[in-house]
Amino acid sequence: MAYVKIIRNLFLNNSNSDGALLQSKFEHVGDVKFENNKFEGNIAKTTLLMTGNVKYSVGKISIQHNDISGDWATESIIDINTYHEITVNYNNLRNLFPNVCVISAPKFEESFEINATFNYWGHESAVEILDDACGFEKDMDRSFMHYIPFYTDNNFNQVVALTQDRFDAHGALGGYVTKDFTIPSLSSPIIISRSLFVRPGSVLTVASGAVLLFKENRGIYVQGALQISTGSRRLTVMDSENENVPWYGIVMKTTSDKYSAINYAQINNTMQGFTAFTNRFEMKHTQINNSRASCLSIEPNDTGVTTHDFEGTSISNCKEIGISFFGDGEINVYNVNIQNASVGIKMDVSYGHLTVKSSNITNCSTAAYVPFGITSKAAGNLTLHSCRISNCSNGVKYSMGHVDIGFNTFYNTCHIYLKTWNNANLSFHDNTIEYGNCEGLGKCYLEAYAKGNKETKGRMFNISTNIFKDLVSDCIVDLVSSDSAGFFEGVFYFNQFLTTETTVGTITLDSKCFNFSHNIFDNPMSPYDIYVKKKGMLSMRDVD
Repeated sequence: MAYVKIIRNLFLNNSNSDGALLQSKFEHVGDVKFENNKFEGNIAKTTLLMTGNVKYSVGKISIQHNDISGDWATESIIDINTYHEITVNYNNLRNLFPNVCVISAPKFEESFEINATFNYWGHESAVEILDDACGFEKDMDRSFMHYIPFYTDNNFNQVVALTQDRFDAHGALGGYVTKDFTIPSLSSPIIISRSLFVRPGSVLTVASGAVLLFKENRGIYVQGALQISTGSRRLTVMDSENENVPWYGIVMKTTSDKYSAINYAQINNTMQGFTAFTNRFEMKHTQINNSRASCLSIEPNDTGVTTHDFEGTSISNCKEIGISFFGDGEINVYNVNIQNASVGIKMDVSYGHLTVKSSNITNCSTAAYVPFGITSKAAGNLTLHSCRISNCSNGVKYSMGHVDIGFNTFYNTCHIYLKTWNNANLSFHDNTIEYGNCEGLGKCYLEAYAKGNKETKGRMFNISTNIFKDLVSDCIVDLVSSDSAGFFEGVFYFNQFLTTETTVGTITLDSKCFNFSHNIFDNPMSPYDIYVKKKGMLSMRDVD
């Protein structure tokens, strides 16, 4: 295996405005040494670009004792775009373009770190170096970079011997958390300049009533545990320093046995909201507001039962999804309020069971969206009970598995689409669907669709004891079953249709499976109470 040395070269007055001045792709090599080189007067996007797939090389990269202080780089002086073990030490570093990276770390990888200590950056303060060292502390999308200790002179005589696990490094608050630490509640807001990285076994506690203001793209990444406002009802606030520039948010990927607790917290103005790759946390009485993506994303690290009783947690103004669930297993969600999101709750898995109870979803394009698997074996299940869904373009969009929707109120919400497959059961019962005008949208308030490719004994399709009132649309309920689904007994009992107005009919029926009984129709503005689309020698029984 080859070993590479690039030593004692002068790179003077070169130009490459479209790329790197020097690009090194390290594959199938051992150790690489880039030492004692001098760069001056060069103009490029990047002075030194390091790339390479780590699985093809076993060596280390060493960038040491170079003078790269006289170049103009529009993106970065050193761009590290590889996950090789790398050290960048004892260099004189500077970018003549102001406010542009000196060293740029690759995309975030939890286990990867860059050793860029003991360099001279042309500064005397960690606060100034932070703007040049474009790693995790400045931008949570990047891997972690160690840049402290550092030299304050280009003769490498005076060293600042701090460490990055010190919360206050030259007034730049944040950094590496390697032991239990508490951020106190002070009389004035605490400005977080460096993203916090809570390593395994460590606990970061944010005191009740503390106000943390994060700079752009800063946030908290938790491998250990995070405790916010435990044992107190005083609100802990985490917000952006500049209301027009979001901070990153909180990512929890704990490897600790300890539970994290986020109680009585307010998380505002983030890029990514709160993301948990674990089920070892609780969140109660918390507010998550104004996320450029989803507000709360959860991917449990096992396929068992995960229950989140949010106890009145409020989630609002999410550009994408209020609460997004990934992974397989059984998810129970209780007592959460969601408003102003593209989708209120979404569970995107191949199989599983989502239960939502005693929650409110308001002003969303779609309140609940569950696109489960494509076969009966991989179908997921949805239970939606005792919820209020208001002012949503679509109430529920659901495909494939068992579905039980009961005891809910749908207010001014146009479309509930339920599709089951093969042996999956559908039960829509004891709901109130009221007030709204969805005429001309080509939708019914409720569309129930039974599909499949086989006849399954005992399949249930139950729509009963619901109230539909003060609604205007093409139709109120559309009942459909595919010919390939076989025959099964669907029941439509004890429903009330009061002062609804339709252009086609109160109920449109394109199925051979339904038994209507003990329903009340009081809809003088609708041309038909039941409009049958099926053709053939079929009968309809017991319509009251």
